[in-house]
Amino acid sequence: MPCYRLSKDLFSRLISCSIACLLSCGSLAAQTADRPAGPVPLRSVAEFALHYDARLENPFMEIEAGAVFSGPDGRASKVEGFYDGKGTWRFRFVPRIPGPWKAALRLIRGGETVASREESFLCSPGNNRGFLELSPTNRYRLQYEGGTPYYPVGIQTCGETEAGLDGPPRGEGKWRTVPMEKYLQAYEGAANLCRIQLGAGTRNGCAWEVITDPPGLYRYDLEICRRLDELYRLLSRHGFSTILIPFQDMSLWGTDSTAFGSTHDLEGWKNIHNSEAVRPVRHYLRYLVARYAAFTDIWELFNEDAFTPDEWLSAMAAYVDSLDPYGHLLTTNYERPLAAWCDLVTPHEYMWMPAREVDAHLAKEFARLKSFGKPVLYTEFGNQGGLTNRDPVKWRIAVWTAFMNESAILFWSMGGILVPEVENPKGGGNANAYLGPEARAYFRNFLSFVRDLPLDLRPVMVGYGERGDELRRYALSNGRLTLLYLQHFTGHESAAQGDVYVWTGPGSFEIEWYDPASGRVASTQKEKTEGNVLIFRSAPVTSDLAARIRREQ
Repeated sequence: MPCYRLSKDLFSRLISCSIACLLSCGSLAAQTADRPAGPVPLRSVAEFALHYDARLENPFMEIEAGAVFSGPDGRASKVEGFYDGKGTWRFRFVPRIPGPWKAALRLIRGGETVASREESFLCSPGNNRGFLELSPTNRYRLQYEGGTPYYPVGIQTCGETEAGLDGPPRGEGKWRTVPMEKYLQAYEGAANLCRIQLGAGTRNGCAWEVITDPPGLYRYDLEICRRLDELYRLLSRHGFSTILIPFQDMSLWGTDSTAFGSTHDLEGWKNIHNSEAVRPVRHYLRYLVARYAAFTDIWELFNEDAFTPDEWLSAMAAYVDSLDPYGHLLTTNYERPLAAWCDLVTPHEYMWMPAREVDAHLAKEFARLKSFGKPVLYTEFGNQGGLTNRDPVKWRIAVWTAFMNESAILFWSMGGILVPEVENPKGGGNANAYLGPEARAYFRNFLSFVRDLPLDLRPVMVGYGERGDELRRYALSNGRLTLLYLQHFTGHESAAQGDVYVWTGPGSFEIEWYDPASGRVASTQKEKTEGNVLIFRSAPVTSDLAARIRREQ
């Protein structure tokens, strides 16, 4: 795949190509290409391949691979192919309308067609919910393509074929890893979003090193790429949506060397006007979009970048968007919420505070971050300093607090070792979030509670605590259904109660108290009001408690 863009003329030729064109390629033409074995379920990946066995100095550069997929509605989608080794170029496409589809595939070398074919396939109805998108109902929420609400709880595997899970306490054993399939099984129903970092000549953080030195620029590590293919397929089978980061950066924390240059290099690759330095960056992004757009939901351009100029980010976001046939959401970290191209606010947070203080801090931060009018999704969240990484109640309160503030959290979550609390930590301390069986059970309870909730639930007035009151209150409502979340902020050793004033509108209501720890209904009660505010006494709250308040007909 060269570093220039497919032209409109090339795509018009793709649509009109025929079997005769394929035969005319002579000895250079490919052998029969791969294709789906049967119908492709709706919103699933259809994969095709073309083969070309001529000797090439750099097949990533010398062949232009393009395809046009035409659907039953008559619309055409342009998709680029990618080199996958041994004379094979692959094309991935996600059909989003059931019915008969046609695909016109072509390889171009030096302006001449060297392999091509037309294919037909059937897209069958399926239950795949599709890619993530912004909700038109609530600007702070996400949904799947069909409109199904999506309330994320995220993790990061920090592994290619294995990941850390349920490791022993430090000093009592080694870091524990399990095969990725077993790891994702452990999180099934407990998380639904996974973040993947890529590195171009760096493995800092948890980066997959897609570009290595040697062989250097314009070439990609196909073994790593195929492992990532398999991870994506596993994630899809286990119900995960995904974030892909092209550039592991961390330039706020020091200078790192990448295949493109230093992370602080504002004259070279991070200067959008330096066309020579930017050219391999564009080629890299083009390869990633061709290979992974069919699997990815969100492009997060950088991880912890503090040096890249706004105009560079704007230009590269536009470039990715121009290549992406699905129009995936775009963001970066550190967050650039004022940028017009940026769809999500994606901060990081590492906290040095006990569980009972987390909700107040997060509520304040969510209020600030939501002021930009975009969804807020922490793409890293963990501890700081000497705190233990095992704090399932803190993680539970954080997830519930985020949801009640129309936001979400993805954890920096490597569970290979359990780190005890340290009184006087040296250095940066422990940033990890150990999401063991208890935390995962809490997350399953949360996702079960929110799974079918409508997107039009918005924050409403909730108060008042009398002097000496020990509960913080959060509420969402759409007038028909109201949700309440209470946190006992003075301590979790004994129960507290308080009066609740929540804006519901007049009517009769059934209150169902839900225990986030056990996932069970704790109690129910009935209340009514002739005014707009429903006033009632809470059930006892030890750590936290939620409630569904349903209007009775």
